[in-house]
Amino acid sequence: MKLSEECQLIVKHIIKRADEYNMNKDNPNQVSITISRIQKILYFIQIEYIKHTGNIMFEDDFYALPAGPTIKEVHDLYIDYATGKASELKFPCGKLPQDKRQIIDIVLENTNSIDTVTLSKYSRKIDNIWINTYTSEDSNKLISKSVLINYYKPEKKTQTKKRIRKNMYFTKAN
Repeated sequence: MKLSEECQLIVKHIIKRADEYNMNKDNPNQVSITISRIQKILYFIQIEYIKHTGNIMFEDDFYALPAGPTIKEVHDLYIDYATGKASELKFPCGKLPQDKRQIIDIVLENTNSIDTVTLSKYSRKIDNIWINTYTSEDSNKLISKSVLINYYKPEKKTQTKKRIRKNMYFTKAN
């Protein structure tokens, strides 16, 4: 299965914003952008978008893998890149709608100072969805979008920056 254009644009935005954050950061402990980090951020983005709109941000499926919620196509794309099988990542042209960029940017702001190992642990514990889906006998199970939608029903559809920040499941202090 191919990674959706929407998800590719989100990954492109994540990488761009991470680069901007790291270039403007005086701290030598810059957060490196890895496959694992992108996977966790994508999961948090999907959760926050569902929480605030009642809809999914992108169609791609998460699977309950040992490292936490994972989109296989994101993993495969970056493994090919990291091993030299794909010389350059090519993202589609296009721009994400403002409401989606707003959620993505807020998730990024709230995760920039959290190391990838902590994000990974948190993605497995945040909602018990991964725990309930993952089993040692079959660690390749789909995390259903309908389960995510049912679990994260929005309280209100207000999408102000203040409200989104107030309702984040994690903060910079974590």
